[in-house]
Amino acid sequence: TNGRISINSWESCYLRAEIRESELQFYFSETGDEWTAIGPVLDASRISDEHADQFVDGYILDQGFTGAFIGMCVQDLTGQKNYADFEYFLYEEE
Repeated sequence: TNGRISINSWESCYLRAEIRESELQFYFSETGDEWTAIGPVLDASRISDEHADQFVDGYILDQGFTGAFIGMCVQDLTGQKNYADFEYFLYEEE
């Protein structure tokens, strides 16, 4: 498959991200009850400040700050000015 799914007939599309330790996985659902993983498990440690530090010959060159925050956004990479409406955002810490 090409990794695409048509959601045009869906009334809503639910999105979820789970981070466990340093593993990040995205999911989607039509109803919010049954979830399907999107893509591979990603390394969430790459968005940490520790990962952003740059060392050269054992010396710190630049202390990085990733600005990692929690939020939602959408980007239209087609240039067709498509948009998304978000009804709610829920953050739960376990």
